Amino acid sequence: MRKNSRWCWIVPVLILLVMLGAGEAIRTLVAEETARRIQAEDRLVEIAQAVLLGGAGVLCLVAMARRRAGYWWWVGPAFICLFMCWREVELDDRYLGEHAFSWKYLFEAATPLQERLLLGIPSVGLTLVVLATCLVNVRPLLRTLRRRDLRVGVHLFALGLGSYLLGQVYDRAWGWVKAYSFYLPGFGGHRDDFWEEWLELTGAAAILMGVLDNFRRRDTIAAAPPPDAPAAAEETPPP
Repeated sequence: MRKNSRWCWIVPVLILLVMLGAGEAIRTLVAEETARRIQAEDRLVEIAQAVLLGGAGVLCLVAMARRRAGYWWWVGPAFICLFMCWREVELDDRYLGEHAFSWKYLFEAATPLQERLLLGIPSVGLTLVVLATCLVNVRPLLRTLRRRDLRVGVHLFALGLGSYLLGQVYDRAWGWVKAYSFYLPGFGGHRDDFWEEWLELTGAAAILMGVLDNFRRRDTIAAAPPPDAPAAAEETPPP
């Protein structure tokens, strides 16, 4: 079993702190219109998110192919990464006018029925298959989650998802400000998606680093519980 060194924590944390500092520098040192152009017009941040998430998803698929015994461990992360990458690329919205993984339109009468079926059946069906797969294998997945040698990757992946959730808070901050006088640090009091996208970029980097850390340990993921776990007492033979 591979042990985690301090650098497994220090390097990813430093990368994430540098990214957050770069975001603050952009918002503070450059003109507001320049910051908006980086986010909105050029779409550089969204393209970077898609690249990071797509890379993480591909790593999960490679791990699934190479480690048959540890196959189920990668199903959930692969789905999450590729799902989020799809949402950043937005090919479905660009060519079909709807998000395939946005289920709100399924209940909107304005969307034609054929489009609801075309977009809804694959996305909802795939989601249910992944959920059922994880539920069937929930016990080995939970045992693996508790392993100390995988803790860095698991925590980085969870941190990345948390950063995405925080980005969604900034996405809805304008409506909350108007409705509830909600205050959020760094929010300028008007519709501004910069911090939403930048937090999502930071989250995508954390997710990729988490997947990379576990990918390095893919040969040990399907192994038995770690040796430092309490073992059952051996039975003593009768005299």
